[in-house]
Amino acid sequence: MTVSVAPEARQRASLSYGQEEGYTSAAEVTFSACPDSDTVYVGGFFISGDGRFCLPLDVQVGKAPARRIVIPVFSAACRA
Repeated sequence: MTVSVAPEARQRASLSYGQEEGYTSAAEVTFSACPDSDTVYVGGFFISGDGRFCLPLDVQVGKAPARRIVIPVFSAACRA
């Protein structure tokens, strides 16, 4: 599965991901399933400005077309 910040939002937002090595900022994170344990997202989002934002993400599983989701970050209403 790959999670990407939508191209039109990359100047304002990015994903953070990391564990023992520290956290890094990226436009996209790809997860690979672990055969004998859970796969987790250890991270968050970097949002510039005042922090209020409707964050569009594109989520792709395998070779299926990406699906757009929108996460309200300190924002009450967001359109999908």
